[in-house]
Amino acid sequence: MVTVGEEQATIGAARGLLEGPVDSFEKLEIVLFLARTPAEPLDVATLVRRTALPHRTIRDAIQDLARAEVVVAVADLGWRVHPHGPWSDAVLAVVDLHNRDRRRLRELMADVALDRLRGGSDSAPALPLGPRKTGDPDE
Repeated sequence: MVTVGEEQATIGAARGLLEGPVDSFEKLEIVLFLARTPAEPLDVATLVRRTALPHRTIRDAIQDLARAEVVVAVADLGWRVHPHGPWSDAVLAVVDLHNRDRRRLRELMADVALDRLRGGSDSAPALPLGPRKTGDPDE
């Protein structure tokens, strides 16, 4: 059983990772695949087959994750989660949350996304807003 303090620590670490370098579903999926096979580095082609994500998406995501030291290259064998990187504990927290309570992870991801939309993050996506319609009740 997980204590309240342990749960809060897990949520906090997972939130940091999702607010930081793992800022997309694609990156999360890649990190989860790599974390599940720590002894087996995975190359981009293998990740494409296992995730069904486009090659370019995986390549670009891996480059972003490597710059943030979430993942590390293993010789010419492929990629794995950086075992001693600044995000290694946060990756373990996300994996734990994913394995234990996927609903809570989805809620956390939604919270982080809403924070970005509200302007709580520098990486908030631009929203195309058209002109108001005449007769708009909010006018």
